[in-house]
Amino acid sequence: MNDEGQAEPVRNQRELQREATAARLVASAQDCFARQTYAATTVDDIARAAGVTRATFYLHFGSKADVIVELSRRMKEQSRTLDDQLWQAVRNGDRKSIRQWLATAFTFWDDIRPVAVAIEEAASLEPTVRELRTGEFEDHVRIIANALDESTGVSRPSTRTRAILAYSQFQSLFYRWSRVGWEDDREEVLDVVTEMWVAALTHLPAAVG
Repeated sequence: MNDEGQAEPVRNQRELQREATAARLVASAQDCFARQTYAATTVDDIARAAGVTRATFYLHFGSKADVIVELSRRMKEQSRTLDDQLWQAVRNGDRKSIRQWLATAFTFWDDIRPVAVAIEEAASLEPTVRELRTGEFEDHVRIIANALDESTGVSRPSTRTRAILAYSQFQSLFYRWSRVGWEDDREEVLDVVTEMWVAALTHLPAAVG
């Protein structure tokens, strides 16, 4: 086998090793954030938990905030189907569809809670993470607003406002729950949030003109 033929497997192996190390760092960071908060975790903590050196950490990430950005990216990938279902639920516009989406989202919260807590804390400290969260919020507002417009075939001035209010309420509940858990019966909370979303997203004023 010639040198050119040997080089490709070597490159592939190195790339696989690099990806494995990066994944180990992300997993270790997530564990550290869950145990001792984002603010209290250092780069050295993450590197030590991953079994690598500080220098190796910086080969993969420029900062602790970069790890949070990667965790956010992974969470967004996990929620892609949920986002599609949000559009469809609002597009359908009936109580059953909206409640079903909210129930699915509540279950999703259970899976991402440790990551969400770390992201929320990082957003209060890191401008890049804060900007990322702002962008994600806007993405969800657009999903809801576009679905409302699609459901009626008319674009109303209040559509975006309704989307902002509905998703702000939902996000606030999410981050409160991630900190303190369910203080009230989960099904009761789901029913109340459903009624509020139905009122905001289905009782639309007549289009003008």
